[in-house]
Amino acid sequence: MTTMMPFILAVTLMVLIGAIAQTKYQKQRFHRRLLLVLQTPRRQNQAGLVLKGVGLTCAIWVEKYLSSERDKQPLQTLLLKAGYFHPKALAWFLFAKMSAMVVGLCISALWFLINPELLSGKSALIALVASIGVGILVEKRVAALADARQSRMSRFCPDVMDMMVICAEAGTSLDVSLQKVGQKIRPICPELADEFQQVVNELRILPSRSQAIKNLANRTQVEELRMLAITLYQAMNYGTSIAKTLRVVASDTRQKRLLSMEELASKVPAKMGLPLILLVLFPTLVLIAAPALLGLIDALS
Repeated sequence: MTTMMPFILAVTLMVLIGAIAQTKYQKQRFHRRLLLVLQTPRRQNQAGLVLKGVGLTCAIWVEKYLSSERDKQPLQTLLLKAGYFHPKALAWFLFAKMSAMVVGLCISALWFLINPELLSGKSALIALVASIGVGILVEKRVAALADARQSRMSRFCPDVMDMMVICAEAGTSLDVSLQKVGQKIRPICPELADEFQQVVNELRILPSRSQAIKNLANRTQVEELRMLAITLYQAMNYGTSIAKTLRVVASDTRQKRLLSMEELASKVPAKMGLPLILLVLFPTLVLIAAPALLGLIDALS
């Protein structure tokens, strides 16, 4: 037993040393992984901030030097209609438009470098026109987004008017009414919710509350929202009853929606005429005339 004691002590000491080394190794490994996790987003964020700063600088330069003041106002209105409220939205839009054209030119130049036999005056002109067309398509895309956004807001305006009437009759203030209606309408129409939230923010910031209401009409250019803005403007400046006026506006918007649905329904017969002729009338005539035609062919043969 006495001779085994040194061996047992040596084994115990080795086990303790191994356990301590393993714990230290795991701790160091944990710290390395923690540093890697903490530093990676920082490097990514720094790279993202650098790219964003370069892009914003280029966008501001494009906005300042490559566009006139006369062209900026329609584009700014178009971006507001499309729902882009950022102060630098115009700069980013012009930068995207210019970048699309430059990318188109670079692709054309690369194509001509790969296939020099295709290079000619006509092909170069086609490539230039195509690159300009890509820039125009960017603007057309934003215009399509603006039109779609306007149609969605116009579709849900009668429901919004009814909710505004309920809030007005409950005695809530304009800020609270717009905020509550925006929260309720957000699941089905986030565009209107964003517009109402923008109005609420402007009501809290701008010195003139009526200016925030005017901005809603100018920004959206939707007829129903323009009527709502006029109603709220009159109520704030002349003391008219908001609930009664909103009830009239809600009735008008519902009537307008009914008329638009009737107009769409009246267009259905005209749209169905050509498919009916091609898919129903023409096959019916073929089925009726085919036996007689086949009999005539047999008789003549």
